[in-house]
Amino acid sequence: SYLPVVLKLRTQSAVLVTISLFVCHIVVCIVIGSINSTSVWNGVLQLAACIPATIICYTEEEKDKTNFATVMAIRFASEVNRDLLHTLIPPNVLHHLEAQGNMNSTQKAQVIPYCTVMFCMMEYEVLTVQE
Repeated sequence: SYLPVVLKLRTQSAVLVTISLFVCHIVVCIVIGSINSTSVWNGVLQLAACIPATIICYTEEEKDKTNFATVMAIRFASEVNRDLLHTLIPPNVLHHLEAQGNMNSTQKAQVIPYCTVMFCMMEYEVLTVQE
């Protein structure tokens, strides 16, 4: 049965469904009392259908894990690049430039006609309740 593939089950659930279907088939054959070559071949064919379905579920799950890892790596790299860009251009200036249409999200590296870069260091003290 390709039930695990249709339901898009995880690998563990697909193995559980495969085993339970086969065990149910054996139990039904024992209860009915018709254990013959036909029921054996029926069980073998059922396993022949369930095992590839389980393998398909496994490969799909691994592919999904790889895709998720790739997406998360791209998001992390994007955040790192954005943080690096914000060390040169403050976030509010960048948003202002994007709002004016001078820059879009895919063209961050273009000439800015007028830009004043200021570096300042502020020193401050934190006052506590006792002070």
